[in-house]
Amino acid sequence: MFFFYDLSSGNLSGLKCVMAKWGHCKDGYNPHIVLLLVITPEGYPIYWELLEGNTADVSTIEDLISKIEKLYGKIDSVLCFDRGMVSNENLLLLEKKKIRFITALDGNQVDHFGKHIDFSLINEIKQLDIKNDTKKIQAKLVLNNFQYVKKNLFYKEIKLTEEQKNEIEKTTKKLNLINRRYFLFFNPELAYLSDKHRRERVNAFKDWIEEYNKELSQALMSRKQEAIEKVLKKEAYKRKISNIDLKYVFTNYKVSNKNKKNIIKTSTTYKIKLVKVTDESYQTVRQYDGLWMLITNIASIDENKFFRESQFENFFDVYRLKNNIEESFKILSNFVELEPFYVYKTEHIKAHFTVCVLSYLLSITILNKIRKSSEIENMDLHNIFHILKKCKQDIIQLDEKTKVSKVTQVTKKQKNILKALDCSYLVSNKYL
Repeated sequence: MFFFYDLSSGNLSGLKCVMAKWGHCKDGYNPHIVLLLVITPEGYPIYWELLEGNTADVSTIEDLISKIEKLYGKIDSVLCFDRGMVSNENLLLLEKKKIRFITALDGNQVDHFGKHIDFSLINEIKQLDIKNDTKKIQAKLVLNNFQYVKKNLFYKEIKLTEEQKNEIEKTTKKLNLINRRYFLFFNPELAYLSDKHRRERVNAFKDWIEEYNKELSQALMSRKQEAIEKVLKKEAYKRKISNIDLKYVFTNYKVSNKNKKNIIKTSTTYKIKLVKVTDESYQTVRQYDGLWMLITNIASIDENKFFRESQFENFFDVYRLKNNIEESFKILSNFVELEPFYVYKTEHIKAHFTVCVLSYLLSITILNKIRKSSEIENMDLHNIFHILKKCKQDIIQLDEKTKVSKVTQVTKKQKNILKALDCSYLVSNKYL
């Protein structure tokens, strides 16, 4: 079997909960608790738990495995999780327990394999037109041992000699190349979009500098260049462009401005000019655009058996199913309305979370049935319930002993949804 798990944070309405801890969560730094959810590939929950706030993702795997095995017996599964939970300690634990896993490396870990990536080929592909040169891109990559997965996605296994593995291990102790396999994925469309959005962020940064120059021109106290450089650095980091080679020219000048008491203050300030950002400025950061890497401990000799039994064609198809766990938390948050928690005792919060997960179970069951129907276009839970709630039953009291039950006109969409849910009988005269 496959199962997927992830953690999210939950906000509390009060400050009395003993499980709540101050720390970083999805909404910044707040008192929060951690929600753990384990689902099947279809989205059905098989395990859930509340953890203390500020619990790190990477610290949960060992305890989770023990609890899952206690409930379901020895695990002979594939654990799929996102890169936020990748640590060598966690991966070693899974290998010790002979649990197979599929996950991805952090972006900054991909550069450990830089010497073994054909950047001349990658750069050549990036120069081609994504829309008009699709066949040419595919032919070039396949000719260079990349395998086609789907439109704009290709991969190849990075196979290294013992000497090459040892060389990489000198720079990082986290990859354990001897026992694991690494697959380089390349998405030319993602590379194009990454570069495009980065340039858009730089243009927005230029506009921000113009606004910041106006703010500096209103200075009432002298400004220091070092302090301004820190502000620029912080803003560039916030806009995810700090790794671009940005250069500035600082010009100091005197300004005279009135303060709140209408007293004129003269001070020294600066005007910032961003030096033209050329293609060379983007060269280093663009190098890894569109590239990412999967990691697994499924041996090559077991690969064919694994794909045959799992009915998947490649590791990517397995890994992308982790999006199901992200969808699960979205349903819990946006549809079930899991938070905020209006209770603060541990047992009450656990009860609240359990009721919400059971509600999610009903919701995902409905959604999966709808998705299997050939008569209904793809729709989310909000649309499904919005359509169904318009169907109402009226009970008319004719006299003291006689009541008549009548349902509003059932639309075609409502009939199709009820049919997909095996609930057509709900609007039949016999049932009413």
